[in-house]
Amino acid sequence: MFWKHLLADTFHDELPKLYWLSGGDHWFEVMRKLVKQPNSFWWDNKKTRVVESRNQIFRQAFTKAVDELERVAGKNSNRWRWGSLHTVTFRNLTLGESGIAPIENLFNRGPFPVAGGSAIVNATE
Repeated sequence: MFWKHLLADTFHDELPKLYWLSGGDHWFEVMRKLVKQPNSFWWDNKKTRVVESRNQIFRQAFTKAVDELERVAGKNSNRWRWGSLHTVTFRNLTLGESGIAPIENLFNRGPFPVAGGSAIVNATE
């Protein structure tokens, strides 16, 4: 969640929505270089009247990530589990989207916890 908020807080004010980042692995390299430039224009949110720095954007993204985690996974961080937030549901292509709940319950399975993410070996986005 931190990664999602960091990318959004860094780039959404400068890029058109069509080009907003999905967080794929190529952005790791972009951010690896950008993080070494604490006063880059990319850190500044053009929608505010102040000039933000890298540290401010990191703090902001971290705060948003914690707020989101607490909202979806609860306040107790000891109980946060990757598999609680990252799940997969298998849907049958014919009867699994029938609009008839009892039939869908027979043919669809999940959600199941899954490991991984979109930018790793054995990606499971």
